[in-house]
Amino acid sequence: MTSKLKVNLINDAGDNNIITSNGSGVITSSKFKIGQIVSTVTGTEFSTSATTSFSAVTDLLATITPTSTSSKIYITCTVCSGNAGTGSGLFQLRRDASLIYPDRGITNYYDAFMLYDSNDDNVTRTYTVQFLDSPSSTSSLSYQLYGKSSGSGTTHVNRSGNNNASQGYSHRMKSIMTLMEVLP
Repeated sequence: MTSKLKVNLINDAGDNNIITSNGSGVITSSKFKIGQIVSTVTGTEFSTSATTSFSAVTDLLATITPTSTSSKIYITCTVCSGNAGTGSGLFQLRRDASLIYPDRGITNYYDAFMLYDSNDDNVTRTYTVQFLDSPSSTSSLSYQLYGKSSGSGTTHVNRSGNNNASQGYSHRMKSIMTLMEVLP
């Protein structure tokens, strides 16, 4: 036997509204500001030697459907990266393939956050970016990390530049992207 409780308002002992609903499954007010959390952890390796265009980092994406157009999406992305050769890894955060971070609005420059490389192929760096997006949407939204190399080397995600396991330099890492809906 299944039981069902139908309410449009939940109050605490002091008669303060904790949760209210408009009756169509949408929470219109809540003291609990996180509506949902979506997270992706990946160990999939990605490599790029492109210096002119950004490529989608394989499997480092997450999709969320906001419940209100007033909701914001709080994104945390931690990427593990290493380089082979000279240069650094440049990364962007995009929503549905459109740049959202960092977007400084300057033409003729690449907007990116950078993972500095000391030209040591054995080093793996970790960088975390956090961003609060205001998509004004209740459609499914895909957030993904994009990357490219800033020099003549190759930028790797989830591994070091030196892929020589026999010398103990074959670092294998995992990167993570987490999306949180912040309710209005």
